[in-house]
Order: sequence, then structure tokens, then C-alpha cells
Amino acid sequence: MIAVAAALAPLGALAAGDNTPAPAAQAGADTRTALLADVDAWCRETAQLLAGVQDAAAAQSAAGRLEESLAKAISRWGELGKGQDGASRTAEGWMVLKKQLDRLDRENAYGCKPLAVAANTAGMWAMVACEYPAADPALADHIRGIEEVVFMLKEYAATELARVQDKATADAAAGQGRAVLAETKAISTRRPAPEMSPATLLLSMLYHDRLEAMDVYIHRFVNRIPLDCHGSAALSSLLEEAGLDHFEYTPEVQVPEGVPFLVPEGYEPLDNADELGAAPRPAGVRKLHEESRGRKLDIPAPGIHIKARDSFNPGIYTMTMRLPQGARTDGTYEIRAVEYTTGRSIRTADKLTHRFRDGEPAADTRFDRVMVSPGNWGEYYGSRWRIIFTPDNAEEQPRTISEQLYLMEGWMR
Repeated sequence: MIAVAAALAPLGALAAGDNTPAPAAQAGADTRTALLADVDAWCRETAQLLAGVQDAAAAQSAAGRLEESLAKAISRWGELGKGQDGASRTAEGWMVLKKQLDRLDRENAYGCKPLAVAANTAGMWAMVACEYPAADPALADHIRGIEEVVFMLKEYAATELARVQDKATADAAAGQGRAVLAETKAISTRRPAPEMSPATLLLSMLYHDRLEAMDVYIHRFVNRIPLDCHGSAALSSLLEEAGLDHFEYTPEVQVPEGVPFLVPEGYEPLDNADELGAAPRPAGVRKLHEESRGRKLDIPAPGIHIKARDSFNPGIYTMTMRLPQGARTDGTYEIRAVEYTTGRSIRTADKLTHRFRDGEPAADTRFDRVMVSPGNWGEYYGSRWRIIFTPDNAEEQPRTISEQLYLMEGWMR
């Protein structure tokens, strides 16, 4: 009876117009405030430490101090977070720190792996601790493992892949790449992911964002390597295994002026793309869109007719492979695409192939819901779409029977 009365007391006070928080609620609020104040102050102190890093020597010196500071901070946050459900991160201190983290990321921490790992571990841990203050401190080891992998991938791209200019350098990059893959697998085995929890779910989202950004960064270098990898079968195999054997949009990709790209029939650029984070359309792209508005595409056979399915969800198309009467049917037809400037492959969710049955005459083949990638709102790139015919006769080589140039926008995953 006493327990019930105690539980109902706060409700009675509120009904009577007394808005004073109950002692337990007030204590929780005070603890949450103390936690956020501590994290905010630590973010600012860490940002000041990182701001002093301007060369490799300073990076080595700062790495040890940051590791020690982070270990103490995690211990404090664990104590302050006991019994707390979570608290929203304060923006000011975090943004001050993020500016320094972004700067170090661009500089690749002056080649200092300990600082790169410690700095980004610190930033990710500060975010996790504020959202889920009672998170197991062992989570820090997992975050550190993630950042080790990210640093190695970035260093590999900026050194080994950047040097690829011929078969010898391509073979060397392949050998280093195998070593990096082996080391990243060892790290993931050494530091297995903790059991799934709200904090781990948040971490997995952060990790996904890190890898998405890393994917674009690596592709800046991969896009410069021809599809045949200068004749290096080792590098070609490595890039294919790592899922890097295709074109990926990067800020350096430009739509060449004066090239007569077709725009998929029915395509309309999103009116509010800039509000959704898209960059302004270049003048040449705007001109192509304006000239194509309302126009029907008349693609003679053989050719590829591309039509936008839904302008509110760009990057999904209906494609029709048009073949002339009397075209050969003793083989397989396939639609393939490459980016116009780099010549690297463009991906579609499904392979666009067709084979006619025995005795069946050649005819148009339609592919519905073709999802093209890469893609984000407002990222336009030139592309070559080809029909490749591969004869059944092994003594005959596959050959291109048609090619169209299209201005594309991929599907935003």
C-alpha cells in the first residue's frame, strides 16, 4: 500500500498544479545534463588538441595524448551514464570537433595511423556515448577496429592505386591489395562485433556511412584505371572481388560539353533536388534537359530505347533492345554500359541479356524496372549503352552492333 501511494504521489502533485519534478526524475535530469556537459567540454578540448596537428611529427605526439584522454573519458561517461536511457548530443562541441576530424581525414592524418584511428574512434565514440550513455565500454575496441580498416583502405587508395600507370605498377598494387585484405580480415576476427544492441545499431549506421564515403574516395582512383587494368589479371581479379570493377560517381566526373547525349524519354529532373542536398545542375546538363522536355525518342533498330519509369524515383528505367528484322538468333544479345569519360562499367541490378528460342525470329526485347547505379539526386553523368552480340560459334568474337549516348541519373540507394 505504501509503494502504491509513493508511485501515485507525483501524479497527485501534477494534478494539483505542482510542476516540481520528483526527486528521482530531477536526479536523472541532472545526471544527463552532467553527461552532456562533460562530452561537450571533452569535444572542445580534443578539437583544440587536433588543431595543433600540422605535420607528421605533431601527429605522432598527439596520438598518445588522445588515446589516454579518450580512455579516461569513456570511463567517466560510463559512470555518468549508468541508469540513463539516453540523451541527445549537444551540437556545439561536437561540430567544433567534427571540423577538425574532417580536416585530418582530408590530410589522412599526415600518414600517422595511430592518430587517424584514435581521432575517428574518439569522434564516433562521443556520438555513441551521448545517444546510449550506458553502452559497454568494450564497444570502443570495435570502433577502433573499424577505423583501422578505414585508414588502411584510404592509405592503399592514395598510394598504391594512385601509382597505377602500367602493368608493373598494376601488379604491384594487386599484391599490396591482397595484403590489405588479409589484414582487414584479421582485424575483424580479432575484434568481433559486440552483441546487437541500440548502441551497436547506431554504430552500424555510422560504419555504413564511413564505408559509403570510403567507397567514393577509392573510386576516385579506380575510375582512372582502365577496365583491362593495363593487362594485369591480378589487379582486375582483386578489383572484381572487392566490388570495385565498375564506375562510381565522384565529384571529378563532368558531363562533357557539346556531346549529343540523349535524355531518357519522359525524364524530368526533381524540382526540389537542391533542397534534398543535390548540387546545382551544370549549364550543359540543364540545356540537355530543356531540349528533351516532352520529346519522344525515335531509336531505329538496332538500338536501345531508354524511358524513365518515374521521375519521383530517378534511376529506374524501362529499356527496349531493338533489333532489325533478319538479325541473327544463333547467339546471345546483351546490353552493357560504360561511363563516357572513364570507360568503366555502369551497373544494373540485373543482367540485361536475351536469347531467342530455336526458330524464333529476332524482335524487340523489353526490360522493365532496370535500376542503374551509381546514383544520387542531381548526379548526372554521360554513358555509352551498347548491344553486344555473342555468337554461339566459339570461333567468332563478340561484337558491338549498336551504341547510344545517354545522360543518366542513377538510382539513389
